[in-house]
Amino acid sequence: MNLQLFLSYLQKQLQGREGLRHIADDLLCEDLQRELGLTSISAAQLSRKHKQVDPEILRQVFEQLAKLALSRRGTSAHRYKIKIIDSTTVTLCLQKFKWAEFRKTKAGIKIHMRLCFLSEQDVIPEKATVTVAKKNDRTQLDELVHEPGVTYVFDRGYIDYAAFDRYCRDGIWFVTRLKSNTHIEPLKELVIPDDSVVSADWHVRIGSQQKKMKSVLRMVQTHDSEGNLLFLVTNRFDLSKQYVRDATDP
Repeated sequence: MNLQLFLSYLQKQLQGREGLRHIADDLLCEDLQRELGLTSISAAQLSRKHKQVDPEILRQVFEQLAKLALSRRGTSAHRYKIKIIDSTTVTLCLQKFKWAEFRKTKAGIKIHMRLCFLSEQDVIPEKATVTVAKKNDRTQLDELVHEPGVTYVFDRGYIDYAAFDRYCRDGIWFVTRLKSNTHIEPLKELVIPDDSVVSADWHVRIGSQQKKMKSVLRMVQTHDSEGNLLFLVTNRFDLSKQYVRDATDP
């Protein structure tokens, strides 16, 4: 990979640029030209260079930078060991990317990201996987969730009852939202303080008769910061009710 191209990518990231045209505009700056050893370059030229880059190189750079950033935070930053799993869909032209199954009129890929939560101001990307957009989120759980003693926070697209039972056996913690059609078997209701932001705290078993979980989970009922009713489940019985709520509140 050309060093000058790589440095221009870094400049784009640091400056929050949105595309190749913005990079080309930045390179009109004489100071930046001197730093990179480049004169001006067009967006079309950048596009041709971009197509020649092996994505594997960028993946390796990403993983090394993530490891370096985490190592510099020190062990104290990991006292809660929280990791966030989420995905985003990137739409593509169906004529050019027929392999990227999505919808009848468009193609797409889905990027699944694991983020290491350090503080409210610091969330560092740690690992990413890419699938076709049509693929279900939960197919990536084995790739992203596997470390005992860590609490993983993810949305209801990643619900997998068999995986949840395995996490309970292996000491892997999780917090997630329930789907509206989830079958809930209440087992025990816990006392809620009058001034609590949590409106219910239960021990439950979830799943249908055919796919019911063997393990007991904790279900917390609350509202998010926009007033929407949430049902959260976790295998962390040791956390305060407020902590469970805050872990998933955007």
